[in-house]
Amino acid sequence: MTDPNRDVNGKNRIKDRVLTSGLTMSVNYDPVQGSMYQEIERALEMNIQEDKDWVVLHNVLTGEKLSGIDALNYGKRFGAFLEQRGFKIGQVVHLILGNHNMTFPICFGAWILGGCISSGDVNLEPRSLSQQLNSLSTRFLICTPDTKDLAVEALNMVDRPQDIQAFCLGPNDMFEDLSATLKNIDSIECPDPVDVDTNSDVPIVFWSSGTTGHPKAICHTHFSALRMAGVSVNFLTPKTNVVTTTCFFHMGGFFAAMLSFVRHLSCYHMFGPDFQLEHLLNTIVSAKPKSITIGTHHYVQLAESELLANANPEDLASLEYIAPAGAAVPRSCAAFYHKMCPNLKVENIATGEGCCPYEEGELCYKTPVVMKGYHNRAKENAAFFDHEGYAHSGDLVYYTPDGDIHYVDRLKEIIKYKNNHVAPTELEDIMQRHPAVQECLVFGKPNDEVQELISAVVVLKPGQKVSAEDLRSFVNNEVTDYKKIRGQIILSNHIPRNSMGKLVRREMREWARHQGNPKDTDIHAPILSSQMLAH
Repeated sequence: MTDPNRDVNGKNRIKDRVLTSGLTMSVNYDPVQGSMYQEIERALEMNIQEDKDWVVLHNVLTGEKLSGIDALNYGKRFGAFLEQRGFKIGQVVHLILGNHNMTFPICFGAWILGGCISSGDVNLEPRSLSQQLNSLSTRFLICTPDTKDLAVEALNMVDRPQDIQAFCLGPNDMFEDLSATLKNIDSIECPDPVDVDTNSDVPIVFWSSGTTGHPKAICHTHFSALRMAGVSVNFLTPKTNVVTTTCFFHMGGFFAAMLSFVRHLSCYHMFGPDFQLEHLLNTIVSAKPKSITIGTHHYVQLAESELLANANPEDLASLEYIAPAGAAVPRSCAAFYHKMCPNLKVENIATGEGCCPYEEGELCYKTPVVMKGYHNRAKENAAFFDHEGYAHSGDLVYYTPDGDIHYVDRLKEIIKYKNNHVAPTELEDIMQRHPAVQECLVFGKPNDEVQELISAVVVLKPGQKVSAEDLRSFVNNEVTDYKKIRGQIILSNHIPRNSMGKLVRREMREWARHQGNPKDTDIHAPILSSQMLAH
């Protein structure tokens, strides 16, 4: 049987390149010569020798700064500290630090000793945090004064709290002040970096957002993490500024900041409850970055805000590209955003066969940046990797005859109406074009007769008024019959997102399941739980 992903000569039709905001780049990987720490230390010291030290991290919300030399120095101090506390190769240090600048020196110190960093979400419930600590047999827990109470509650729930040493970056009433302790340690006390197997040892674990259940531990080897950094290098020009609103405990935010040490960049980051759009726009104006990485919710909010409408275009002229992260981007705010991997296929989700051009299917890939697997999740790993070694992305895409890939939606977000598959982002894009709409989320409400009723929650722009029926007509007039919104349209002050900025349609469907069948609603008070509305 012929593979429609390939031409008559067997060549993959899908292009091996990165496409974002219309910018085309070839894919170049920097060679991997050592561990995460060794590679970062080598690049950082070379940058300092060739030029001079510089401020790598700027926390816009707190004003705190971290230079390259200080990062190396504190990394070695933390390595010496861990050795003094009995740290062993392969043990796990779990961080609940948010976007604290000390995140990276702590990573450096753990990696020197062959340890693993678990990058924890500061917005988790204590029970979920305790499950993560148990899952990885965590031995060290680092928090801040802001997350100290979360750490205390989680430690009271873990299986063996006596096995976990907890520390706090700052004065507090429960744990040893790690910041004060490190000041009294000399970096020369740090041992030399241990030897690691770059293809199998895991230096960094991220956690899935939990949209399909409990968060899963996403394990990256030194090789896959450094290869991922190599892909990102394509977008980064040395000695420039970058701006991000993403969190360090998310893969995108972590690498955006980490690469600043490697590529001689200054990273202005701003994640936390005090964030306002003014922080983002003012930083773009003052820092004049070439690139920004922001949550898609911030992308939409900024695109629809008066701040951007009133900004002087000359103040934004430094920007060459914007990388939204976390969810699909409405086409009304930007053009297509495309995905890349060097060994790709688009697979029919029903038959498993290759798709033809313009036929929607799941993007599957082989690439050096793919994770090692989910920790202790054999069933999920079997579903993620197929028998040919392809990773199943969960992304619904199609490709053109020219080989360009167009992203449609996440497969798990697809709404099923009478056995028809409906991508919610298509309807959100139409709804977003309504002049009164600031943000929207389309979801499926379970229904025994039709599988799911297409429904929506909408946030209006300040001062705007429009009825649910007007919004329904606005969308339904542009789509085929099975894509029409037949369920509720809820007007609200909030869109449910998790701490990473991802839309949480699963929680919205669960909320709708318990609402009976009320008429379209105009609600101007919060309708969702605080956990669902986190950032």
